[in-house]
Amino acid sequence: QEVVEPMRKSFALGSFAVAAAIAFSFSAHGAEWHQGAPAHRSVSSHPSTAARSYLTAHATQLRIEGIDLQPRRVIALRSLQTVRYAQRHDQLPVVGGSAVVRVGPDGTVRVAVIDVARNLTVSTVPTIDQARALADVAAFLGQPLSANHAHTSLVVLPYDDVGGVLAWHVDVLLRHGMHRFAVDAHRGGVVQHHSLARDALGRVWEVNPIVTPSLTEHELTHLTPTTATSLTGFEGAMTVRGYVSGDLLYGSVQTKQTAPSEGEDFLFSPNLDPWAGSDPFGEVMGYYHTARIRTFFEETLGVDMTGNEYSLTVVTGYAPESSPEYTSNAFYSPWPSSYPSLPGNPTTATAA
Repeated sequence: QEVVEPMRKSFALGSFAVAAAIAFSFSAHGAEWHQGAPAHRSVSSHPSTAARSYLTAHATQLRIEGIDLQPRRVIALRSLQTVRYAQRHDQLPVVGGSAVVRVGPDGTVRVAVIDVARNLTVSTVPTIDQARALADVAAFLGQPLSANHAHTSLVVLPYDDVGGVLAWHVDVLLRHGMHRFAVDAHRGGVVQHHSLARDALGRVWEVNPIVTPSLTEHELTHLTPTTATSLTGFEGAMTVRGYVSGDLLYGSVQTKQTAPSEGEDFLFSPNLDPWAGSDPFGEVMGYYHTARIRTFFEETLGVDMTGNEYSLTVVTGYAPESSPEYTSNAFYSPWPSSYPSLPGNPTTATAA
């Protein structure tokens, strides 16, 4: 993804040069984990009903009052059910806006993960049509485009500083593969673009700093095409995030995802300060090695891991004030009943 400050700036897209002037700053909204409410039991054990009841009853606490969350699917894992929601604004999808609620067999909510854009006020009535959007992309690229090789749809971009931006998503097949452009549906002009292919490098220790002390750069495989390149892979089934604040023992944890360091590559150096509070290198290591483990299970052991039933969230740098030494090493939780506050999707690995 490229976001350009209010000045003219040129950057490369494949073998051609492009330029744009954009006056927005993207405000990413981070996922918030809430441990649920064991005392809150829905009158129905049906997962969709229980999840909706929880979201309605705790809308103020979750800060989702007035936010439209539409159910997408229910995923079963043993006795637990995961209800996934997509955020919409005036019936249009909000890019990146979502919520996940984990429901136990008795209708109690074990955890809720909220990742939404708040305070959206943008009108969802476009002032430019699809043909104009395609023309803007063609001008942006400096080459003619055929409508037969493009697909358009209206979305809302979560630019928090202006109440959101209505945009045409224009997917264009170019000789370098499929690219997605976001065109401001009110003012015109390309405000975002990214390739729908992912070929990012990450700087890692191949094994660990003792066995392989030299840093190497490897492809981060199976990254999921998203609005912004992030450490999310396997069609959204695996996500790596860095700890920001909060405490699992007291209800909620806030996390963030690190953006690429150079273009779409994650070429960070190790952070040797244990109190720095940020470790992008650790997040890249988490993705690289977890992806290797999953690939081993699939290709070597022959385990069928398709589908979101096998999803995993990795949280690095977890050091809550209540017990900073609590995670001096990594731990893995398949959501046992004795640890109801651990965020899971459905399982969570957390590392210091």
